[in-house]
Amino acid sequence: MFPLARQASGPVPVILDTDMCGDCDDAGALAILHGLADAGEAAILACIVNSRDEEGAAGAAVSAINTFYGRPGVPLGKYHGGHSKRVRSAYTAALRDGFPHGATADDDLPEATALYRRALAGAEDGSVVIVSIGFLTVLAELLASGPDAGSTLGGMELVRRRVRQLVVMGGQFPASNTRGPEFNFANAEHDGQDARAVVDGWPTPILFSGYEIGAAIFTGPALAASGPDNPVRRAYELYAVESGHALTKGRPSWDQTAVLAAVRDPALDWEVVGGGRCVVTGDGSNTWEPDPQGTHAYLAVKTPPEELARRIDGLMAAAPGCVA
Repeated sequence: MFPLARQASGPVPVILDTDMCGDCDDAGALAILHGLADAGEAAILACIVNSRDEEGAAGAAVSAINTFYGRPGVPLGKYHGGHSKRVRSAYTAALRDGFPHGATADDDLPEATALYRRALAGAEDGSVVIVSIGFLTVLAELLASGPDAGSTLGGMELVRRRVRQLVVMGGQFPASNTRGPEFNFANAEHDGQDARAVVDGWPTPILFSGYEIGAAIFTGPALAASGPDNPVRRAYELYAVESGHALTKGRPSWDQTAVLAAVRDPALDWEVVGGGRCVVTGDGSNTWEPDPQGTHAYLAVKTPPEELARRIDGLMAAAPGCVA
């Protein structure tokens, strides 16, 4: 059975690994993480940007959100590899240019794997929850990394000792559908190979929030009540959807579900299907295989999507410093 052990007490130490620059749900997920930190449920150890923004402003967008929520000092790292799939973002440059932040251009930010290693080296054994809401490239590099100035441990052993759980927004369950592999699994630096390397090799439990979970939960309109100084509101306002933008029409909550399941007991809101493992093929397609010794699990629907949408919208729209 999938181990659902929670922190005995105190906030959950979280590292957020995001492809901030594509969909606006990354901004919403970071807002939720700050809301949970304001409530004393989470502690944000670091933010990692795993994508490649054409404007070089993804890190600045993350920093603008962190600054808005009163945490400008959250360590920020950026993937420095040659990601072939550059993204033209609807909102990162606007957040960089229109809101206070402390980030340099993406290529000048600290290297992501090195930051991961420092953050994990400074954490207690078995404490950290990593939330992956984008490409799995940096996680694959972390596993393959060797000793450095941050830690004398190799990446695999460092993860084994410090990480309690990896929560991944990715895949589809119980199997990829006829549309092909899910976006995050298929579009990393090395296509599906990064997802495969992480899912096959990760040495601690993994919980998956698949495409189908967030697709049914539309959120965003609650942000309209916040002021123009809110960068998350601006990200949703700029993200175009059919017949409008996400601030009025809403957007699926793929990434928000992963953050919520990482910090709060996922069994409160979802069925947690364990007793197996996720198998990823070379193109990023995935299937679920029963395995009594498996350490993987995935979320399945239990709570009505409308109820979860109200809860997520409330966390996203909470003012900085408010306990949600």
